[in-house]
Amino acid sequence: MENNTTSWQSGRIIQAFPKLQKNTETDVVIVGGGMAGLLSAYVLAKAGKKVTVLEKNKLAEGVTMYTTAFLTQIIDTDAEDVCRMLGLKKAKLMYASHMSGMALIERIVRDEKIDCAFKRVSNFIVATTRNEAEGLEDELDVLKALDINTTLHHNHSIGFANSAVLEIKEQAKFHPLQFLSGLVPVLVSLGVEIYEDTEVQSLSNQTAVAGGEHVIAKAGDFAVRAKWSITATYQPFDNPAGVFMKKGMYVSYVYEIEVPKGTYTEGLYEDMKNPYHYFRVDSSSVCDTIIVGGEDHRKEIPMDKEKNWQALTDYCNKTFGKDTYTVIRRWDGLVLEPSNGFALIGIIRKNQILVTAFSGNGMSYSGIAALMAKDIITTGKSSWDTLYNPKRYPTYTMLRIKIRDYLGEFIHGALRNMFKYTRKYAKSFRVMIKEKMKKIT
Repeated sequence: MENNTTSWQSGRIIQAFPKLQKNTETDVVIVGGGMAGLLSAYVLAKAGKKVTVLEKNKLAEGVTMYTTAFLTQIIDTDAEDVCRMLGLKKAKLMYASHMSGMALIERIVRDEKIDCAFKRVSNFIVATTRNEAEGLEDELDVLKALDINTTLHHNHSIGFANSAVLEIKEQAKFHPLQFLSGLVPVLVSLGVEIYEDTEVQSLSNQTAVAGGEHVIAKAGDFAVRAKWSITATYQPFDNPAGVFMKKGMYVSYVYEIEVPKGTYTEGLYEDMKNPYHYFRVDSSSVCDTIIVGGEDHRKEIPMDKEKNWQALTDYCNKTFGKDTYTVIRRWDGLVLEPSNGFALIGIIRKNQILVTAFSGNGMSYSGIAALMAKDIITTGKSSWDTLYNPKRYPTYTMLRIKIRDYLGEFIHGALRNMFKYTRKYAKSFRVMIKEKMKKIT
């Protein structure tokens, strides 16, 4: 089993770029060379803007490398709670924005002829108890009111034991590194300047001699002067005061496993637990693979990672059958959660755009961020500003719902694993010691 390598690393054939070694000017400087930054570079270059990308390490080497690459409009908050927080009209707009983010990636794949295993599939929400099945019936009514293409099945034949399955249609999956490997040469052909190993220390505004505001991105001894900046780093490098208390970092654990071909329906899956588990089934010619994740907890909680891996192993054994799969690799990745459940995307300071806190929907949010950045820079506003404005403050209802979710996640996740697997490991340790003592004597 490979440890802390991801399914996508073999697909990382992205060309290398030099370090910034000069002062330069551009229309838009993008800090961060992951999915969000490179998608933004593409749509802005297509809109006729001169774009410069500055990446601290190597392109797509950060959180993009550790994604599970779901493309779904179903976010980590139940649709019923989303409607309570936003109201029906804004909730429709929010779900539609995720479809637009997916559609952008699909359009680029088609227009630029990128081979990245992009495929439209269904997202299945799986209930395993009667109470969960009743919850899916309530969720179905809300999703239909939101104009989302969905169907509820009872005892559905998908390969997994279930009480009910809610199928959300027209979602998607792809290979993110193959996608970016194909996108980067297109960016170069569009005139985008890319610099790697270039860490930006500061962004500051400056009034030009001829009038107008500019942003200065300072990187070591050199600087990029731009009309606009986009900060597309996972954790905002300058941690703006306006978003300091609006996000929290989580750790999620992932296995890639192999199963016999045709055992399960290809698609995206999630259960109804808290913390929930999620997985994608990918078909291949010899066998199928499943990328399964979960056991999320706040990064600040001092956890023994092996306890979380054991919890995920127990979940796989229960869901797929103990002797029916083989673990190929495992990794853990970061998930930056917004405090009220919705990403932070928009103007944070004059001429400075921030995109962050994408929760478990990093791929579709990257598309949303790119489309918003283009609209803000070219027209002055986006139709999704009110949804994702990074300077907004959560309402009481938003905080109450998300605190309930996060507290449930802590009690049934990190806290449970701390105590459950401590006892289990202690017992195993005692058995091992007894066996060794027998050999000695």
